[in-house]
Amino acid sequence: MSRMEEAIQALEKQQITVFKPASPEYRHAIASSNLLRRFSRPACVVRPKSATEVQAVISQAREKKLKVTVKCNGHSYAGHSTAVEGISLDLRDMNNASLDMDSMIITMDAVSRWGMVYETLVIGKHDRFIINGGGCPTVGVSGFILGGGLGPFTRSFGMGCDTLVEAKVVTADGRLITVRETSKKGSPEERLFWALQGAGAASFGVVVRMKLRVRKLSSLNGFVVAGRYQWFRTDGITDDVVKVMNAFYLTNWPDKMTIDSICTCDLRQSNKGGVKFNISFNGSKSEYDRTIEKLLQSTRCLYETLASQWLEEMERAYPQNKTYELYSSFVFGNDDKGTIEKVTDTITRLMLMASFHKEFDGEQVNFLVTWIHSGGKSNEEETDRFRLLLAESSVPRLCYDRVGRQVDGGGYKAFLGQGEEGALAAIV
Repeated sequence: MSRMEEAIQALEKQQITVFKPASPEYRHAIASSNLLRRFSRPACVVRPKSATEVQAVISQAREKKLKVTVKCNGHSYAGHSTAVEGISLDLRDMNNASLDMDSMIITMDAVSRWGMVYETLVIGKHDRFIINGGGCPTVGVSGFILGGGLGPFTRSFGMGCDTLVEAKVVTADGRLITVRETSKKGSPEERLFWALQGAGAASFGVVVRMKLRVRKLSSLNGFVVAGRYQWFRTDGITDDVVKVMNAFYLTNWPDKMTIDSICTCDLRQSNKGGVKFNISFNGSKSEYDRTIEKLLQSTRCLYETLASQWLEEMERAYPQNKTYELYSSFVFGNDDKGTIEKVTDTITRLMLMASFHKEFDGEQVNFLVTWIHSGGKSNEEETDRFRLLLAESSVPRLCYDRVGRQVDGGGYKAFLGQGEEGALAAIV
């Protein structure tokens, strides 16, 4: 009997759900909307329902030296949650969320999705409050927070990980520990909590529950402005369109404004390509209108509602959506006019290339380039708070800051133990 078969047998004896290849449950569990990952076949999928069951899985993986890939909702374009071998630790049965407005804290299981989390505010009619999460309802909370968390209100409230208050984590040696923002300074718990705030997915353990702080919106009536400018000219992406694109990207927008844009050339449609600008504004409609008119000299109306955007995102996430998604990301400042103009020019030329249209003529091809959060950086107050934490923290060398860059601090290997082959790193 192989080590994997022994582990599966041990987990099944503990009545932990295990899906094996060829079963309908297995095929459904590994289904991905990204066909680049369609041939990924882990040895099994384990679907725990509690932190205790997660501990059992990690302990078996460590003992048998098996690779574990943690999956929340499988929304990683880069495939970080897709298991190509070993155990796919699928946490999607751990999805409860509860809101406590007295403490302004929401407590969530590992795989609560943002749509479900926001629903707690909607059902309770807490109109003036927001949980600083993602813009897509199908994204899992844990992966979002552990990766930093860039959302519609990042420019108002900082990164999503800035709202993390507490996390329960199963470490590579199978322990269940709780780390908090109030953990004792210099303690292993303080350092792990720091690392969980954006340093990467399952690099430090399996997060099974977390608490986030609820934030208050700036508008007195509790509303935000959200919608989309959609521009598809009959003559396609012209110089005038590119001029407007550059104006959006180069404008120094106020912190209340977040803009994502999508340049699209959809060969399934009769148009010649166009641009969509998704807007989120933490303020009133009248304030928003004044901002747009002042900075862009434009009074164009928002074309669609946030609900339409969410529906579009959800449809793209369905397994039957046969989409190839190639993911690369770049970051540059909105004060770099030369680079921005060069990028928009390159995008335009790619979309207008006769060879592109000819090569894929009659096929279901949609070429998309998305600009995330044009116009400014994260909230200054939260950024300054993080810098202070970094300056005072005892977190040592080879750690990563909350956008994944290596930072200097001194002796990180004393903090993270090198686990067995394929196991997660453990706090020691």
